[in-house]
Amino acid sequence: MSRMIQTWKRTNSQTYLIEEVFPHGATQPAPAPAQSECPTEHATTNANEDLAIPFVEIPEPAETTPTSTSENRSTQCVSLRFHSCLESKTSAREASNAWFAHRVESSQAWHSEVERFWQHISQARAHRLLLITALPPQTAPNAILTLAICLTRHATPLLLVEVSPQLSLHSQLQRAAAPGFSDWLAGLPLICTVQSTPLPGLHYLAPGHDLASTQRQLISLHDNEAWISLSRQYPLTLLVAPLDCPWAIPLALSTDAISLLAESSESHAMYDPRFLALQASAAKTIGILLLERCGSATG
Repeated sequence: MSRMIQTWKRTNSQTYLIEEVFPHGATQPAPAPAQSECPTEHATTNANEDLAIPFVEIPEPAETTPTSTSENRSTQCVSLRFHSCLESKTSAREASNAWFAHRVESSQAWHSEVERFWQHISQARAHRLLLITALPPQTAPNAILTLAICLTRHATPLLLVEVSPQLSLHSQLQRAAAPGFSDWLAGLPLICTVQSTPLPGLHYLAPGHDLASTQRQLISLHDNEAWISLSRQYPLTLLVAPLDCPWAIPLALSTDAISLLAESSESHAMYDPRFLALQASAAKTIGILLLERCGSATG
């Protein structure tokens, strides 16, 4: 109950603001009206610094005008160009590798601010981080994989765990959906479940089979020796789950910290009762990342 009370006493909530723009040659629509800032009337002073949520602002390139801000902070954006042109004659795996190479190139724009995010991860001593995403399906794979690629600069190898198959990371990476996380929970050795990616420093754990024993294993996950051993094998395990994932609560209880990834137009997701419940369950909440979209582009 005390965690739930403290959840409503967050102070000075700010945001990581990440901007997606069109590839060269694409037409941009007229800019949308500026989004209102996150409500501040709910914020009160919190004497426990460990529970305060740190945020990082992502600056725009020099030629771009900063986004309007509140009096308390200066919210700015970064240009992240998502390339969508892939040769139709290539195989699915070749197309996936080309797409991934574009993600690596695009991730350069996020490095400076993700480095600040990494500092908060380090300060929290978080080896297992649960990233809750409220992004729409067409946006989530791009943002999640770009963030993971950036984090490999600080934590190598990094294990990316797709908790729920609805995120479609396995489809984008052209990797098998099983065996994976659920199979590992059921006792299959990690070496038999982890898959490679085109980036050597990024390992991938798919959702796995829909096993009846998975939920029971999640309840006792906190004291599981195999779960604890992940910290010895990977400096960072990034578990990604959608906001409505039924496994989110037991994972929040077992991981070192949680974070939220959402679009800036959906910044109210941080006040969603489901995320507030996750914050109450988690040891720490280390940041909220907002993806600023200037338009919609495919790929």
